[in-house]
Amino acid sequence: MRTGSLLEVAAVLKGSPDAEPVQATPFREKKMLERARYLLVSELAMAKNTRRSQIDEMLAKALAKSSCHSRKHQICGVGASPA
Repeated sequence: MRTGSLLEVAAVLKGSPDAEPVQATPFREKKMLERARYLLVSELAMAKNTRRSQIDEMLAKALAKSSCHSRKHQICGVGASPA
């Protein structure tokens, strides 16, 4: 995230463990995720010339879809190496 690359910021958000309760997330990690989300939403809102609330909703849907998709692959074993 230090490079300022939106792709790295997005990777931080996408890789966040959303299945864990918020209370279980360490303080620094929680702050990092909040900052990553803020940066991504702000940049996308400016680039698309739209409200941050709309971008935040789109991001929430995309992250939910992404985590659901990755959980399906883990459960089904897709992409796992053969035994």
